[in-house]
Amino acid sequence: MSTGYLAALGSLWLNRHHGWLRPVLLGAALNAAAILANGGRMPVSAAALSRIAHPLLPDVHSGADPWHVLAAPGIPLSYLGDILAVQIGGVGVILSPGDVLMAVGIAGVVQAAICRTASSG
Repeated sequence: MSTGYLAALGSLWLNRHHGWLRPVLLGAALNAAAILANGGRMPVSAAALSRIAHPLLPDVHSGADPWHVLAAPGIPLSYLGDILAVQIGGVGVILSPGDVLMAVGIAGVVQAAICRTASSG
């Protein structure tokens, strides 16, 4: 795992008193756990990749993708990996449960900032 990822976790931990950063911290920690458990690679679901016709599918299957490992029985914490396929229009992404938590937290941070700005104006 990169030093940058660890620095981000540390920064989130130091700012955990801001309520909406807690889901961001938890999501990042879940992603970090899945990545650490798999030697620096995030587990990714073949079913999710195929649902959105993702171009990484052949590389993940062959083991050539340096950032992902195919989620399969025996892969640690694969249920925390990239397992959720979301497609809107022609654009598709694969998300982990941690990504979803981080998105909720970031949306909360933005909404809280908007509300503070609106009430002070």
